[in-house]
Amino acid sequence: MSRFIESIQLKDGQLKHLALHLKRMERTTQTYYNKFIIFDKKVIEKAAKNYSKGVFKCRIVYTQQIEEITFKPYQVRPINTLQLVESQLDYTLKYEDRTTLNFLFKQRGNYDDVIIVKDGLITDGSYTNLAFYDGKNWWTPATPLLKGIQREVLILEGKIREKIIPVSDLSNFQKVKLFNAMMDWEVAPTLPIEVINS
Repeated sequence: MSRFIESIQLKDGQLKHLALHLKRMERTTQTYYNKFIIFDKKVIEKAAKNYSKGVFKCRIVYTQQIEEITFKPYQVRPINTLQLVESQLDYTLKYEDRTTLNFLFKQRGNYDDVIIVKDGLITDGSYTNLAFYDGKNWWTPATPLLKGIQREVLILEGKIREKIIPVSDLSNFQKVKLFNAMMDWEVAPTLPIEVINS
């Protein structure tokens, strides 16, 4: 049986965007089990009470119920270089099994991370969504492998907009930013477009 994960930022005792994460868990179970399941946020909040200072990754493993909740101190991993890799991966649900993503990550060679290309279009990093700066606006691929919570929030706030981004359009941008629920927009790695190797 497949298990799923949800990663939530716990910062100084506050679970960031908890309601949105719970909604995604509900959408996942509805899609996979064809059953609408409501998860009790109090279970997660109770588990988080022992972590009142600092930034932690709250990792929830679940099926039709919460199987486990763990917490780990979190620091943004340095990323300075990126390698394009091709894949037909389907990761619309956030599965616990990351075998294919890990395989793609290993194809990075001497680079720090990968950008996954599907059918000639930019999707995501190995564990992040992406945004590209054209000198005026930030654009996120309209074809992500996974629609992250931070991505959803940034679109709602108007900080990023969706756009189909073929590999051939990368030269039209100046910067790339890698972000996820654990990396706030302000601290997410931002790199010149030239660090992407095709």
